[in-house]
Amino acid sequence: MRQHHYDRPEPGMYSTHSQQDPYELPHRGGLILALGIISLLVCAPVGIAAWLMANHDLQAIQEGVMDPDGESLTLAGKILGIIATVVFAIQLLIFASFLALFIFGLALAK
Repeated sequence: MRQHHYDRPEPGMYSTHSQQDPYELPHRGGLILALGIISLLVCAPVGIAAWLMANHDLQAIQEGVMDPDGESLTLAGKILGIIATVVFAIQLLIFASFLALFIFGLALAK
């Protein structure tokens, strides 16, 4: 007769993943995509983090260490991070050039 252990669930009872997961690391595609979106909408420097994290995760996916299910999310987050970083760099260059023109204009006015 089988004994019931009510304090412990059956193995795999609540899990949607198989117990034989061959990857050491789960993917972070959702996080990287969220960082990419946040970098476009709110805080552009976060795009740098999304870009770097995506590079690391895509390399781990290629090596077979990380779960490849999140590869498309990771790639989308990387692209958004790159776009936000480039736009942020252009904004910084425009701001620096206006600041230089303002300071140069003040120096000529004297």
